[in-house]
Amino acid sequence: VNRPILSGDLPITGWSHAAGSVFVADLSSGPNAGRFPLGVNQLFRNDTRLPCGRWPNIADGYAFVDSAPAGNRVTDADLPAAEWDGAMLRIKTQRWLLVNREVIGSSGATLSLNDTLSCRGGTCAGWGYFLQNHRAALDVDGEWSYDAASNRVYLVSESGPPVDVTGSVVLDDDPIHHGAVMIRADAEHDVIDNLAISKWWANGIGAQGSMGGDAYHH
Repeated sequence: VNRPILSGDLPITGWSHAAGSVFVADLSSGPNAGRFPLGVNQLFRNDTRLPCGRWPNIADGYAFVDSAPAGNRVTDADLPAAEWDGAMLRIKTQRWLLVNREVIGSSGATLSLNDTLSCRGGTCAGWGYFLQNHRAALDVDGEWSYDAASNRVYLVSESGPPVDVTGSVVLDDDPIHHGAVMIRADAEHDVIDNLAISKWWANGIGAQGSMGGDAYHH
């Protein structure tokens, strides 16, 4: 069945060599201009979603905090030497909870964060974490990162300049009430069928207002 496709991505072109196997595309210039005013949060190559760059690599699991000298600082002697400013730190503060903090400063083995952490047991020492969305984490073919300050996206492409790469267009800084298909606030007995919905930056199907009470049913 040839279903109508509601796709949330656009092509990314104009790739240039950055370093090694890493290529960069300026989302504010050339054919990309105007397509990604708020950046991207997903990349695809030949319709396959690509992984955001990660240190340590996913096959290596988590890194572990050695100490937390302050509520908004963590140290790890195994941290690779790099300027990690702008990276996203994802850390377990309980066995079932993973929280995000932006790295706003780095010095040797110490990372300074944009907000404090509260880890179970009173200290974040020993808890697992990883870093994403930073060029220093790019070392596997297909990994990518996005630099919001320059509106540039970086991608590891071992076969040469990337081709057939698309990105999800971010439409708003609040994804909750956005989707390819939006359900009205008083929806009841609605059927959404025979659509192919893919590559949206937030929700494929979204709903306005609250999900509580009888706002929606059936």
